[in-house]
Order: sequence, then structure tokens, then C-alpha cells
Amino acid sequence: MDAQSNMNAAAQVNITQSTKILIAIIVALMTIIIVGGGWSWRVLHKVGPPAKVGSQPALSLNTSQAPPDVLSATLSPSGFAPNEISHSAGRFNLKVTNHSEQQEIVLRLKKASGEQLSEVRVSEKVNSWTGQFDLAPGVYTLSEASHPGWTYQITLTAP
Repeated sequence: MDAQSNMNAAAQVNITQSTKILIAIIVALMTIIIVGGGWSWRVLHKVGPPAKVGSQPALSLNTSQAPPDVLSATLSPSGFAPNEISHSAGRFNLKVTNHSEQQEIVLRLKKASGEQLSEVRVSEKVNSWTGQFDLAPGVYTLSEASHPGWTYQITLTAP
């Protein structure tokens, strides 16, 4: 084997090792971006775990189920719009878009009996909040803690 062949063989080994190192670096960076990006998005948007009913999670993730319906309301300086909705009981997402001009809102979900099921603080930096629920038939009220007149009545009927 001549000197030129030895140099070519050495160059191929170095390229292969360099390629492996480059791939390892790219995989590591992508992992950092994916994991870190998700974490930073949650921190910036103050996303917490799914809303809870009592001490049990309100909704367990099961990918075989269809996505839940979304019940939406907008909170303005005069209260919720709409201020009532009817839906079948069970799994649903509750979305509140905040246009109230308040620095912070505290949303409370209560049963008709007055039992509080959930409370969440939402800063003005968060335009909307979505909570996941799985509730039995009945009448529930979503309200803003500092404004007793701001209510959103949710009537859940048997499926």
C-alpha cells in the first residue's frame, strides 16, 4: 500500500468518526431544544397541570378517545360572554379568553351546592386559559373572585 492510499484510508476513518460526532451533537442539541423549549413555553405561559376536581385529576389522558369539546367564554370588563351554556356531561375543555383589563383574574368553578371544584390564577400576560374537566350532570358556575357578578353558568345534561 502506498503513502497516498494510507492517507485516503486515514481520511475516511476521520470522516466517519467526525460524522458520528456531528450526529451525536445534533441529536443532543435537538433533545435540549425540544425538552427545554417545552419547559420554557410552560413557564412563559404559566401552564399548570390539568384542573383538578377534588383530589383526583379531572381528566386522565387516553389517546384512544376523541378530543373533548371546548366550551368557550370571553371575560370582558363587564363579565362573561356568553354568561351561560348547556352541554352534555362528561369530558370537556373549558376555555376562557381574558379581555377584562385586570392584572390578574382568579377563576373559580363551583357546583350549585357551592362546593368549589377548581381555582386558578391567570395573569394579564396570559390571553387565554384552558382547563380540562370530566363532570357529572348538574349546574356549575364559573366566576371571577373579585367580581361576584361575573358568572358563567354551565348546565351539564345527561349524555
